[in-house]
Amino acid sequence: MNSNKNVIFCAAGVLKKEQFCLIAKRPEGKPFAGLWEFPGGKIHFPETPEEALERELSEELGINIEGHKLQKITEISYEYPDFHLSMPTFLCQHWENEPQGLEGQLLRWVTIQELVNYDILPASKEIIHLLHRFFQH
Repeated sequence: MNSNKNVIFCAAGVLKKEQFCLIAKRPEGKPFAGLWEFPGGKIHFPETPEEALERELSEELGINIEGHKLQKITEISYEYPDFHLSMPTFLCQHWENEPQGLEGQLLRWVTIQELVNYDILPASKEIIHLLHRFFQH
């Protein structure tokens, strides 16, 4: 890791409903606008990744989750040109309310096979190959 770059700490959630997962398209005006991602966002000290995901999913999607019910999938470490991303990623199968794009983002329920048809954020691509074990029949 290049020590000259800022490290950004985020948490991401893979919302799973049957054989589908939720992806969101980053809205205009945000960095990486137009690319698809798994919902989540920055971790604000002293939040845990689970607490950050609870807050972010409430703000972005209007859903309520319980951090202790999350299952950690991986810890992404990804080098972008301008910063280094550290992103614990969790499987979320239980929530209250129906997800909505409260920040103007498009939402799609897709199968993991369909994810190849979407322009996914580079760091999120590392998550996709790990999902197969969670989406088997």
